[in-house]
Amino acid sequence: MKTIMLISLGAIFGAVFRWKMGVWINGWFHSFFLGTLTINIIGCFVIGLLLGLNLQDSTRLIVITGFLGSFTTFSAFSMEVSQSLLAEKWLNAFIIFSCNSFGGIFATICGIYIIKIFTN
Repeated sequence: MKTIMLISLGAIFGAVFRWKMGVWINGWFHSFFLGTLTINIIGCFVIGLLLGLNLQDSTRLIVITGFLGSFTTFSAFSMEVSQSLLAEKWLNAFIIFSCNSFGGIFATICGIYIIKIFTN
C-alpha cells in the first residue's frame, strides 16, 4: 500500500503540472503542439538526470514512477531506448523505438476510426 501511495502522490502532481504547462505553452503556439514536445523533452532530460543519481526507493517511486510517469510516459520510453543504445543493444533499441512509435501512432489512428464508426 505504501508503494501505491508514493506513486499516486507523485502522479497527482505530474499530471497537474503537465496540464498547466501544456495549456500555458500551447497558448503561445496555436498551430504546433509545442507544449507536448517541451514536456516530453523536459521529462526525458529530468529522468536522465535522476538516473545518474543514487535515489532512495521511495524518492524514485515518487519522482520517476509517479511524477515523471504522469508528466510524460515519453521519458520512460526514452530511458528504455537510451539504456539499450548505451549497452550497444542496437536491435533491442530499434525494436523498442519502432514498436512504441509506430504502434502508438497506429493505436491512436485505430481509436479515432473506431470512435468515428460508432458515432456516425
